[in-house]
Amino acid sequence: DPANVACRAALASVESALAPPTGKTSGKPATRVGLHMNKAFHFSILDPIFQALRVSHPVSLTGEAALLQQFRPEVLVVADAQGRRFRKLFPDVTLIFVRHGLITKRHLAEAAADCDFVAGVSSHTIRDEIVAHSGISVERVWVTGHVPMDPLFRGDRLPPDQIPLLQGRKTVLFAPTWNRSMSALGVIGRRVVKLLLGASEDINLIIKPHPTTLRDQGDWMAELRRAAQGRKNIWLVEDPANDGMALLPLADVLVSDASSVIFAFLACDRPLVLITHPQRKQDPGYDEHGIEWRWRDVGQQVFDIETLPAAIRRALEQPQLRAAERARYRHLLFGEYTDGHAAERIATRISALPRPPSTPA
Repeated sequence: DPANVACRAALASVESALAPPTGKTSGKPATRVGLHMNKAFHFSILDPIFQALRVSHPVSLTGEAALLQQFRPEVLVVADAQGRRFRKLFPDVTLIFVRHGLITKRHLAEAAADCDFVAGVSSHTIRDEIVAHSGISVERVWVTGHVPMDPLFRGDRLPPDQIPLLQGRKTVLFAPTWNRSMSALGVIGRRVVKLLLGASEDINLIIKPHPTTLRDQGDWMAELRRAAQGRKNIWLVEDPANDGMALLPLADVLVSDASSVIFAFLACDRPLVLITHPQRKQDPGYDEHGIEWRWRDVGQQVFDIETLPAAIRRALEQPQLRAAERARYRHLLFGEYTDGHAAERIATRISALPRPPSTPA
Protein backbone atom coordinates (compact mmCIF):
# COMPACT_ATOMS: atom_id res chain seq x y z
CA ASP A 1 0.00 0.00 0.00
CA PRO A 2 1.78 3.21 -1.12
CA ALA A 3 0.04 5.18 1.64
CA ASN A 4 1.33 2.88 4.39
CA VAL A 5 4.49 4.75 5.32
CA ALA A 6 5.29 2.42 8.23
CA CYS A 7 5.59 -0.51 5.82
CA ARG A 8 7.46 1.58 3.25
CA ALA A 9 9.99 2.58 5.92
CA ALA A 10 10.34 -1.03 7.10
CA LEU A 11 10.87 -2.28 3.55
CA ALA A 12 13.50 0.36 2.83
CA SER A 13 15.33 -0.47 6.06
CA VAL A 14 15.34 -4.20 5.31
CA GLU A 15 16.56 -3.59 1.77
CA SER A 16 19.35 -1.39 3.13
CA ALA A 17 20.37 -4.06 5.62
CA LEU A 18 20.45 -6.72 2.89
CA ALA A 19 22.64 -4.53 0.67
CA PRO A 20 24.94 -2.92 3.24
CA PRO A 21 27.21 0.03 2.44
CA THR A 22 30.94 -0.25 2.03
CA GLY A 23 31.42 0.70 5.68
CA LYS A 24 33.71 3.62 4.96
CA THR A 25 32.91 7.34 5.06
CA SER A 26 35.82 9.70 4.37
CA GLY A 27 38.24 6.99 5.49
CA LYS A 28 36.38 6.35 8.78
CA PRO A 29 34.13 3.43 9.77
CA ALA A 30 30.57 4.25 8.76
CA THR A 31 28.38 5.64 11.53
CA ARG A 32 25.09 3.88 12.27
CA VAL A 33 22.25 6.35 11.65
CA GLY A 34 18.68 5.87 12.83
CA LEU A 35 15.76 8.02 11.68
CA HIS A 36 12.59 8.02 13.76
CA MET A 37 9.20 9.25 12.55
CA ASN A 38 6.42 9.68 15.09
CA LYS A 39 3.90 11.04 12.55
CA ALA A 40 3.00 9.74 9.10
CA PHE A 41 3.92 12.97 7.31
CA HIS A 42 7.46 12.79 8.72
CA PHE A 43 8.18 10.00 6.22
CA SER A 44 8.39 12.50 3.35
CA ILE A 45 10.95 14.51 5.37
CA LEU A 46 13.12 11.70 6.69
CA ASP A 47 13.07 9.29 3.74
CA PRO A 48 15.13 11.58 1.44
CA ILE A 49 17.79 11.85 4.16
CA PHE A 50 17.66 8.07 4.63
CA GLN A 51 18.14 7.53 0.90
CA ALA A 52 21.10 9.92 0.80
CA LEU A 53 22.74 8.17 3.77
CA ARG A 54 22.18 4.53 2.85
CA VAL A 55 24.90 4.45 0.18
CA SER A 56 27.59 4.89 2.82
CA HIS A 57 25.99 4.25 6.24
CA PRO A 58 24.05 1.50 8.00
CA VAL A 59 20.63 3.14 8.36
CA SER A 60 17.22 2.37 9.85
CA LEU A 61 14.02 4.37 9.24
CA THR A 62 11.21 3.46 11.61
CA GLY A 63 8.50 4.65 13.94
CA GLU A 64 9.28 1.90 16.46
CA ALA A 65 11.58 2.61 19.39
CA ALA A 66 12.14 -1.13 19.92
CA LEU A 67 13.61 -1.47 16.42
CA LEU A 68 15.93 1.44 17.07
CA GLN A 69 17.11 -0.22 20.27
CA GLN A 70 18.01 -3.33 18.27
CA PHE A 71 19.71 -1.20 15.61
CA ARG A 72 21.85 0.71 18.19
CA PRO A 73 22.22 4.05 16.36
CA GLU A 74 25.16 6.34 16.96
CA VAL A 75 23.31 9.22 15.30
CA LEU A 76 19.54 9.62 15.55
CA VAL A 77 17.51 11.96 13.34
CA VAL A 78 14.02 13.11 14.40
CA ALA A 79 11.53 15.61 12.98
CA ASP A 80 9.60 16.40 16.15
CA ALA A 81 9.96 16.78 19.90
CA GLN A 82 10.74 13.17 20.84
CA GLY A 83 14.37 14.01 21.57
CA ARG A 84 13.97 13.85 25.36
CA ARG A 85 12.56 10.34 25.18
CA PHE A 86 15.42 9.09 23.03
CA ARG A 87 18.07 10.87 25.06
CA LYS A 88 17.05 8.58 27.93
CA LEU A 89 17.12 5.48 25.72
CA PHE A 90 20.42 6.37 24.04
CA PRO A 91 22.45 8.63 26.34
CA ASP A 92 25.48 8.79 24.06
CA VAL A 93 23.71 9.18 20.71
CA THR A 94 24.14 12.33 18.61
CA LEU A 95 20.60 13.67 18.25
CA ILE A 96 19.65 15.78 15.24
CA PHE A 97 16.33 17.61 14.95
CA VAL A 98 15.25 18.28 11.36
CA ARG A 99 12.71 21.07 11.05
CA HIS A 100 9.41 19.89 9.58
CA GLY A 101 7.99 23.41 9.20
CA LEU A 102 9.11 26.93 8.42
CA ILE A 103 7.43 28.64 11.40
CA THR A 104 7.91 28.41 15.16
CA LYS A 105 4.63 28.20 17.14
CA ARG A 106 6.96 27.92 20.15
CA HIS A 107 7.80 24.41 18.99
CA LEU A 108 11.35 24.76 17.76
CA ALA A 109 12.99 25.40 21.14
CA GLU A 110 11.10 22.48 22.70
CA ALA A 111 11.99 20.09 19.88
CA ALA A 112 15.65 21.13 19.87
CA ALA A 113 16.12 21.23 23.65
CA ASP A 114 17.53 17.70 23.98
CA CYS A 115 19.15 17.54 20.55
CA ASP A 116 22.72 18.29 19.61
CA PHE A 117 21.95 19.95 16.28
CA VAL A 118 19.09 21.63 14.43
CA ALA A 119 19.14 20.77 10.72
CA GLY A 120 16.92 21.68 7.80
CA VAL A 121 17.30 25.42 8.47
CA SER A 122 16.33 27.23 5.28
CA SER A 123 18.74 30.21 5.21
CA HIS A 124 21.31 32.17 7.19
CA THR A 125 18.66 34.78 7.96
CA ILE A 126 16.48 32.13 9.60
CA ARG A 127 19.52 30.72 11.42
CA ASP A 128 20.17 34.13 12.94
CA GLU A 129 16.52 34.41 14.03
CA ILE A 130 16.69 30.98 15.66
CA VAL A 131 19.83 31.94 17.55
CA ALA A 132 18.34 35.27 18.65
CA HIS A 133 14.96 34.00 19.85
CA SER A 134 15.41 30.32 20.78
CA GLY A 135 18.59 30.34 22.85
CA ILE A 136 20.26 27.82 20.54
CA SER A 137 23.93 28.49 19.85
CA VAL A 138 24.96 29.13 16.26
CA GLU A 139 27.28 26.10 16.26
CA ARG A 140 24.28 23.82 16.71
CA VAL A 141 22.38 25.15 13.69
CA TRP A 142 22.90 23.60 10.26
CA VAL A 143 21.91 25.80 7.33
CA THR A 144 21.18 23.18 4.69
CA GLY A 145 17.92 24.24 3.07
CA HIS A 146 14.51 22.98 4.15
CA VAL A 147 13.98 19.31 3.23
CA PRO A 148 10.18 19.48 2.59
CA MET A 149 10.88 22.15 -0.04
CA ASP A 150 13.20 19.92 -2.10
CA PRO A 151 10.50 18.44 -4.40
CA LEU A 152 9.00 21.88 -5.00
CA PHE A 153 12.34 23.46 -5.88
CA ARG A 154 13.21 20.50 -8.13
CA GLY A 155 9.98 21.01 -10.05
CA ASP A 156 8.37 17.68 -9.12
CA ARG A 157 4.69 17.58 -10.05
CA LEU A 158 1.75 15.27 -9.47
CA PRO A 159 0.78 13.26 -12.58
CA PRO A 160 -2.60 14.32 -14.00
CA ASP A 161 -4.23 10.97 -13.16
CA GLN A 162 -3.68 11.69 -9.46
CA ILE A 163 -5.57 15.00 -9.54
CA PRO A 164 -9.32 14.35 -9.13
CA LEU A 165 -10.42 17.79 -10.32
CA LEU A 166 -11.91 19.31 -13.44
CA GLN A 167 -9.11 20.49 -15.72
CA GLY A 168 -8.67 23.99 -17.12
CA ARG A 169 -10.06 25.84 -14.11
CA LYS A 170 -8.65 28.30 -11.61
CA THR A 171 -7.86 26.54 -8.33
CA VAL A 172 -8.03 27.74 -4.73
CA LEU A 173 -6.06 25.75 -2.16
CA PHE A 174 -7.34 25.97 1.41
CA ALA A 175 -4.67 24.70 3.83
CA PRO A 176 -5.50 25.66 7.45
CA THR A 177 -3.41 24.88 10.49
CA TRP A 178 -4.67 22.80 13.42
CA ASN A 179 -4.47 25.12 16.45
CA ARG A 180 -7.95 25.86 17.76
CA SER A 181 -7.26 29.56 18.29
CA MET A 182 -5.28 30.05 15.09
CA SER A 183 -7.00 27.91 12.49
CA ALA A 184 -9.21 29.44 9.82
CA LEU A 185 -11.52 26.48 10.37
CA GLY A 186 -12.49 28.03 13.69
CA VAL A 187 -13.85 31.16 12.01
CA ILE A 188 -15.17 29.73 8.73
CA GLY A 189 -17.29 27.14 10.50
CA ARG A 190 -19.97 25.54 8.31
CA ARG A 191 -19.59 28.06 5.47
CA VAL A 192 -16.55 26.53 3.78
CA VAL A 193 -18.01 26.49 0.27
CA LYS A 194 -19.82 29.82 0.52
CA LEU A 195 -16.79 31.72 1.81
CA LEU A 196 -14.14 30.06 -0.33
CA LEU A 197 -15.99 29.65 -3.62
CA GLY A 198 -18.96 31.99 -3.28
CA ALA A 199 -21.36 31.51 -6.18
CA SER A 200 -18.56 30.42 -8.54
CA GLU A 201 -19.07 26.99 -10.08
CA ASP A 202 -16.09 27.28 -12.44
CA ILE A 203 -13.38 27.25 -9.75
CA ASN A 204 -11.71 24.20 -8.22
CA LEU A 205 -11.18 24.01 -4.46
CA ILE A 206 -8.56 21.79 -2.81
CA ILE A 207 -8.96 21.40 0.95
CA LYS A 208 -5.82 20.16 2.70
CA PRO A 209 -6.36 19.72 6.46
CA HIS A 210 -3.37 19.54 8.77
CA PRO A 211 -2.46 15.94 9.78
CA THR A 212 -3.42 16.79 13.39
CA THR A 213 -6.88 17.87 12.22
CA LEU A 214 -7.25 14.60 10.33
CA ARG A 215 -6.31 12.61 13.42
CA ASP A 216 -7.84 14.52 16.32
CA GLN A 217 -10.41 17.09 15.20
CA GLY A 218 -13.41 15.07 14.11
CA ASP A 219 -15.83 17.99 14.35
CA TRP A 220 -13.88 20.02 11.82
CA MET A 221 -13.39 17.01 9.55
CA ALA A 222 -17.13 16.30 9.58
CA GLU A 223 -17.81 19.82 8.32
CA LEU A 224 -15.18 19.50 5.59
CA ARG A 225 -16.56 16.16 4.42
CA ARG A 226 -20.06 17.60 4.31
CA ALA A 227 -18.81 20.55 2.24
CA ALA A 228 -16.99 18.33 -0.27
CA GLN A 229 -19.64 15.65 -0.63
CA GLY A 230 -20.92 15.31 -4.19
CA ARG A 231 -18.87 18.27 -5.51
CA LYS A 232 -16.70 17.45 -8.53
CA ASN A 233 -14.85 20.73 -8.16
CA ILE A 234 -13.80 20.07 -4.52
CA TRP A 235 -10.97 17.73 -3.52
CA LEU A 236 -10.69 16.98 0.20
CA VAL A 237 -7.24 15.47 0.79
CA GLU A 238 -7.44 12.99 3.67
CA ASP A 239 -4.14 11.10 3.40
CA PRO A 240 -2.21 12.00 6.59
CA ALA A 241 1.08 11.12 4.89
CA ASN A 242 0.49 13.83 2.27
CA ASP A 243 2.56 16.81 3.39
CA GLY A 244 0.80 19.11 0.92
CA MET A 245 3.90 20.25 -1.00
CA ALA A 246 2.80 18.45 -4.16
CA LEU A 247 -0.50 20.38 -4.06
CA LEU A 248 1.03 23.85 -4.07
CA PRO A 249 1.83 24.03 -7.82
CA LEU A 250 -1.84 23.26 -8.54
CA ALA A 251 -3.06 26.41 -6.77
CA ASP A 252 -3.63 29.83 -8.26
CA VAL A 253 -4.32 31.19 -4.76
CA LEU A 254 -3.52 29.84 -1.31
CA VAL A 255 -5.89 30.53 1.59
CA SER A 256 -4.38 29.80 4.98
CA ASP A 257 -3.91 31.27 8.47
CA ALA A 258 -0.74 30.69 10.52
CA SER A 259 0.45 27.56 8.75
CA SER A 260 3.97 26.84 7.51
CA VAL A 261 2.46 26.25 4.05
CA ILE A 262 2.17 30.05 3.66
CA PHE A 263 5.91 30.33 3.26
CA ALA A 264 6.38 27.16 1.25
CA PHE A 265 3.98 28.69 -1.28
CA LEU A 266 6.51 31.47 -1.90
CA ALA A 267 8.26 29.01 -4.22
CA CYS A 268 5.24 29.28 -6.54
CA ASP A 269 5.13 33.10 -6.53
CA ARG A 270 1.34 33.29 -6.44
CA PRO A 271 -1.05 35.28 -4.23
CA LEU A 272 -1.89 34.43 -0.64
CA VAL A 273 -4.93 35.21 1.48
CA LEU A 274 -4.29 34.96 5.24
CA ILE A 275 -7.14 34.59 7.71
CA THR A 276 -6.17 36.08 11.09
CA HIS A 277 -7.96 34.44 14.03
CA PRO A 278 -9.22 37.02 16.57
CA GLN A 279 -8.12 34.81 19.51
CA ARG A 280 -4.66 33.93 18.18
CA LYS A 281 -2.81 35.48 21.13
CA GLN A 282 -4.61 33.12 23.52
CA ASP A 283 -3.16 30.06 21.84
CA PRO A 284 -0.18 28.38 23.61
CA GLY A 285 1.57 28.24 20.24
CA TYR A 286 1.39 31.97 19.59
CA ASP A 287 4.87 33.42 19.17
CA GLU A 288 5.10 37.12 18.49
CA HIS A 289 8.61 36.63 17.12
CA GLY A 290 7.50 34.02 14.59
CA ILE A 291 7.51 34.89 10.91
CA GLU A 292 3.92 33.64 10.74
CA TRP A 293 2.96 36.88 12.53
CA ARG A 294 5.74 39.32 11.61
CA TRP A 295 5.57 38.68 7.85
CA ARG A 296 1.79 38.92 7.38
CA ASP A 297 2.13 41.46 4.58
CA VAL A 298 3.23 38.62 2.31
CA GLY A 299 -0.47 38.28 1.45
CA GLN A 300 -3.87 39.90 1.90
CA GLN A 301 -4.76 39.68 5.57
CA VAL A 302 -8.42 38.98 6.44
CA PHE A 303 -9.67 40.03 9.88
CA ASP A 304 -13.39 40.07 9.04
CA ILE A 305 -14.37 36.68 7.60
CA GLU A 306 -17.16 38.30 5.59
CA THR A 307 -14.49 39.96 3.41
CA LEU A 308 -12.86 36.63 2.50
CA PRO A 309 -14.71 36.08 -0.83
CA ALA A 310 -13.68 39.52 -2.07
CA ALA A 311 -10.05 38.92 -1.07
CA ILE A 312 -9.97 35.61 -2.95
CA ARG A 313 -11.54 37.23 -6.01
CA ARG A 314 -8.92 39.99 -5.98
CA ALA A 315 -6.14 37.43 -5.73
CA LEU A 316 -7.50 35.43 -8.69
CA GLU A 317 -7.91 38.55 -10.82
CA GLN A 318 -4.60 40.20 -9.82
CA PRO A 319 -1.90 37.49 -9.53
CA GLN A 320 0.83 40.13 -9.18
CA LEU A 321 -0.75 41.42 -5.97
CA ARG A 322 2.05 41.77 -3.37
CA ALA A 323 4.62 40.23 -5.72
CA ALA A 324 7.36 42.51 -4.36
CA GLU A 325 6.71 41.37 -0.78
CA ARG A 326 6.71 37.73 -1.87
CA ALA A 327 10.07 38.14 -3.61
CA ARG A 328 11.62 39.85 -0.58
CA TYR A 329 10.47 37.23 1.89
CA ARG A 330 11.40 34.38 -0.42
CA HIS A 331 14.98 35.66 -0.51
CA LEU A 332 15.12 36.09 3.26
CA LEU A 333 13.62 32.67 3.89
CA PHE A 334 15.48 30.53 1.36
CA GLY A 335 18.48 32.54 0.20
CA GLU A 336 20.52 30.44 -2.21
CA TYR A 337 19.18 27.10 -0.91
CA THR A 338 16.67 26.52 -3.70
CA ASP A 339 18.34 23.69 -5.63
CA GLY A 340 16.29 20.85 -4.12
CA HIS A 341 19.24 19.15 -2.36
CA ALA A 342 18.70 19.94 1.32
CA ALA A 343 18.47 16.25 2.23
CA GLU A 344 21.86 15.52 0.64
CA ARG A 345 23.46 18.41 2.52
CA ILE A 346 22.15 17.04 5.82
CA ALA A 347 23.54 13.61 4.94
CA THR A 348 26.91 15.19 4.20
CA ARG A 349 26.94 16.96 7.57
CA ILE A 350 26.07 13.71 9.33
CA SER A 351 28.87 11.87 7.53
CA ALA A 352 31.32 14.54 8.69
CA LEU A 353 30.43 14.17 12.39
CA PRO A 354 33.28 12.83 14.56
CA ARG A 355 32.79 9.26 15.62
CA PRO A 356 32.66 8.76 19.41
CA PRO A 357 36.02 7.30 20.51
CA SER A 358 34.32 4.54 22.52
CA THR A 359 32.29 3.32 19.54
CA PRO A 360 33.47 -0.06 18.21
CA ALA A 361 34.33 -0.16 14.50
